[in-house]
Amino acid sequence: MQALKSCRYSGVALTFILLLSCGFEGRKPHGQGSDQPVVDVPPAPPALVDAPSQPDGDVDQGRSDDDLPPPSGLPAPRRLPRIAVAYDYAGVLSRDSQTAAVIRLVLQGGPLKASRRVLFSGSLLNLNNSSIRVPVEREVDVAEGGIVDFTVSGLDPETIYRLEKASLADASGGLVAPPNAVQISHQFHVATVGDSALSKARRRMVLRAVAESYDWDHGNYDGSKGYANGSWCDRFYTWAAKHDFKVANPYSAKSFFSRHGSLGNSGRVPGLAARGSVMGDFVRYEGSSQGTHTFMILAYDQATRMVWTVEGNFNSSVERLTRRLGSGWWHGQLVDSQVR
Repeated sequence: MQALKSCRYSGVALTFILLLSCGFEGRKPHGQGSDQPVVDVPPAPPALVDAPSQPDGDVDQGRSDDDLPPPSGLPAPRRLPRIAVAYDYAGVLSRDSQTAAVIRLVLQGGPLKASRRVLFSGSLLNLNNSSIRVPVEREVDVAEGGIVDFTVSGLDPETIYRLEKASLADASGGLVAPPNAVQISHQFHVATVGDSALSKARRRMVLRAVAESYDWDHGNYDGSKGYANGSWCDRFYTWAAKHDFKVANPYSAKSFFSRHGSLGNSGRVPGLAARGSVMGDFVRYEGSSQGTHTFMILAYDQATRMVWTVEGNFNSSVERLTRRLGSGWWHGQLVDSQVR
């Protein structure tokens, strides 16, 4: 799909847990080429109640040892979406592990709202290698407020995963009731860490960025965040980074990497990804046939040799894409000296 010719203007920003989708003005990317992005298109927004469906086949149980308890005093979500099942990114941001990740859902409508226990079925797609999927099936008690919170263990360190083909079914009576099942149509990402402060900062940064994309899918704006002004692709990157990295100026992403000696050519990304994490790294192209644009890497996919990205001001929105890296593009590697 064709990238935007330049970063565009908008006057909006957003929060972490959503309302129903609304449209965005701006040129839609189209077409496809060897170095052009493919938009990771979200499903059409659901009605108030997700359509009932059967869970997708038999899946193996995901390992559940090493559960990650919520930190003390974790607040309940303040803004709930007007859909049957919502994701709570804010509730998982500080709960990190090298081999486990938390899936935290909020039930608030439809046939499962009154459920006391549910069966979750789905899989986690490994974005470092999209040929790998981790099946997950779990019965979980529903906590007060409709919260479904559980840990999936046995994951790879420093890896971001995308939840796919997820469904919930009522299991309150000890037997699963497929007629009351709902398919979860929204994309959700989880991530693991390594043992360094840099790795933990990378995880928080990318989850914050994909949470914004999740909100943009549903028109859930928070103008106080202030990044969606002017030519805001670079502003979005620095907004996501500034909470955990020493970024100050909203237009200084490229110079930020240059000052720390970690700016180079994007051709090095596959090699760096083979030796460690590129989660959260910076890419910028300038003066190419596609114009000038900044985006964030989520992962380099060994199976497709493409990068998964999240990008501010693409199609006047925050979108998730896959790309082939172009020659001559800038790459900024996050390093220890940049961590707050």
